[in-house]
Amino acid sequence: PPIVQSCGFDPSGHKAVSGSSDHRVRLWNLFDVDAEGVKSLNVYNIAVFDTHEAWVSGAVMGHGYAVTAGYDRMLALWDTEVEVRNIAVTVKGKKKLAKKNFITAKNAASGPIWTSGPKNQHGFHGARILAMAASAHAKQVVTASADNKMKMFDVDSGVCVKTFEGCKAWVSCVAVCGEVSGSDWTEMVANGKSKGKAPDMAQAMGRRSKKSDRQTLAGYREVLAESGGRG
Repeated sequence: PPIVQSCGFDPSGHKAVSGSSDHRVRLWNLFDVDAEGVKSLNVYNIAVFDTHEAWVSGAVMGHGYAVTAGYDRMLALWDTEVEVRNIAVTVKGKKKLAKKNFITAKNAASGPIWTSGPKNQHGFHGARILAMAASAHAKQVVTASADNKMKMFDVDSGVCVKTFEGCKAWVSCVAVCGEVSGSDWTEMVANGKSKGKAPDMAQAMGRRSKKSDRQTLAGYREVLAESGGRG
């Protein structure tokens, strides 16, 4: 079975997104809230997103969207807005209607809002992305990579705005405190766009991965072997 590599929760705590070794991203419902505001546990898979070409090693969520990163050195932004539908269920032998969250038909068909990686940006990570963390309001994400570097990205545009260097080996984890905002952030994004090519939004829409080969436990052992056991 696929190995879950990453997981992130939306600000409400009602949904989650996970990334795994089968190259796929899954959106999950965790809790339902009734008209009176009472929360009840109800875990099920809402949608499966498919665009990564390798293990998905990072997953974070904001209000209505998710950002994922993978060993393919690519980031993707997903629209996670859902619509509620009534479906027929059987409870104790009796049929009744129940409300369930579904990804909207538009989002299910269109793929990621953007993808950002070495194919459409200069100066990207030179090796697999091992971890990712989001800022306080998930407007920025920071990636950690086997190229010994960390990079900060603008979630709205997918542009890399800053590279952090200094580590002498793989950067395997990262955490972010606070968030850059205002004119400082506007200037950083503008500088990032001038240094690298921003993702083509039109080309990003509807993009799907053509690779379906899955990395197995044997592949994971190869990663450990390459790192001397530091995976």
